[in-house]
Amino acid sequence: MLKKISFVCLMFSLLALTACGSDSPAEITEKFITAQYRGNAEESYQYLCKADKDRISLENYQKSQQELSDPMLKDFFANAKIAVKESSENGDTATVTAEQEIPDIGKVLQAGFKTAFNQQLKTDEERQKALLEELGGKIPAVTITVKYTLLKEDGEWKIKKPNPLNILQ
Repeated sequence: MLKKISFVCLMFSLLALTACGSDSPAEITEKFITAQYRGNAEESYQYLCKADKDRISLENYQKSQQELSDPMLKDFFANAKIAVKESSENGDTATVTAEQEIPDIGKVLQAGFKTAFNQQLKTDEERQKALLEELGGKIPAVTITVKYTLLKEDGEWKIKKPNPLNILQ
């Protein structure tokens, strides 16, 4: 009898672990965005749906994401804030709306022009320090809202590569 009870407990434990193993559309979206902001194209690529992977190879995807792997941009995006505002599922399709507070690159570039051509600044660290001083010691931020579509493939949620026009701001 004890063996049967142990067996039933083991089966329930395995079932519980299996049920918890699949990430929700919101969790996948957060992981995808975070990987992009960290400049990790290889990781963000794994969250894309099969149709997108069929259109673009990992190598070409990495090239398209290359600017986000720049060390200075990685620093800027390190403090990006992500908040899922809405998530809904309809069968094998889900929609997630995520609000993202990211660096205002336009303002950073404006300030960067003033420091980029300063001949007295010899190193990247000196340029970055001068840029921060030009920006008043803080990187300005902008909040954007992006709607993501996810597809369920083989029991896992995958991102359908976002269209830049899906930014709702």
